Amino acid sequence: MRAPADVRICRACGCWELHACESGCAWLSADRCSACPDAALRLPIRAAHLECATMELRSVITDDNGEDRLHVAVEFPSVVLVTRHDKAGRYVGPRLFVGDEEMLTGFAYAQAAELLNERRLAA
Repeated sequence: MRAPADVRICRACGCWELHACESGCAWLSADRCSACPDAALRLPIRAAHLECATMELRSVITDDNGEDRLHVAVEFPSVVLVTRHDKAGRYVGPRLFVGDEEMLTGFAYAQAAELLNERRLAA
């Protein structure tokens, strides 16, 4: 049974919500199940992995125009989500970065996954 393109999949064994490991498993991180925490990665990073990654608030930068909150994906440390709030505290919008490259289209997880996979192949 093959997983649909928009579901969370373990990058080590390929299990997913409707097709768990035979011995049973649970999610340890955005892309890793409990049955194979130390297994080698074999599947590409997908947008769904990034969408369910834990984003940890790392810093808040305040300037004359408002405030930027920098969130780093715990499972993918080169992925940084910056949320902007104006002086009145209203949410302005997200910017997504992969390393030093900015994704301009809000929550551009598909573009970010593509970039991460390209960089992994080049390494």
